[in-house]
Amino acid sequence: MHGITGNHRDFISETRIRSWAERRGIAVIMPSGYNAFYLDQPATHNYFGRFVGQELVEFARRVFPISSRREDTFIGGISMGGYGALRNGFKYAENFGGIIALSSAMVAGRIDDVISDDLFFLNRPFLESTFGDLEHVADSDKDPARLAADVVYCDRPRPRVFMAWGTSDPLANPNRELAGRLQDTGIDVTQLELPGGHDWEFWNTALVRALDWLPVSMG
Repeated sequence: MHGITGNHRDFISETRIRSWAERRGIAVIMPSGYNAFYLDQPATHNYFGRFVGQELVEFARRVFPISSRREDTFIGGISMGGYGALRNGFKYAENFGGIIALSSAMVAGRIDDVISDDLFFLNRPFLESTFGDLEHVADSDKDPARLAADVVYCDRPRPRVFMAWGTSDPLANPNRELAGRLQDTGIDVTQLELPGGHDWEFWNTALVRALDWLPVSMG
């Protein structure tokens, strides 16, 4: 899943995802999530979270000759898409065996720290329209750490997680903190910190490592 201001074509134009997927014998489905952080927006009848977490999985299994097993189904993304993968991977844990989250835009647990008028997606009106009441985001179903805890405590299937971020990424610390919280909860987390920033140069490197982490055989 793409990041903020991106679309479903980003991975085709910016990476070699097609050849990487062919070599591994996997199908990669790339939806557009606009700038909605892959969250449901009932007021506008846009259910991005339900779409990527449930409806797209069901549709893909009907249309394409792919596995219907949870263990063979994964969700992943970069930046905003990394957040969306974590949030929806845990919310719809029965559908996913693994989550790939690269440079996740983890605003859910620290929204007050990131509010800024310098970028449209960090100003208060945009965040409120996306996340609702900002005082109630933490520990809600928009908080991946809370959803992960629910998965463990309710004895639901536990997706394995691969997280990666760049050492010079402004979001490095929030990602480190979240990886630690997930591990403390009981989630199996593989975390990787590599030189790089919040850009496609880093994501091209990290994405190959993430695909190697998937439990699939090379073709």
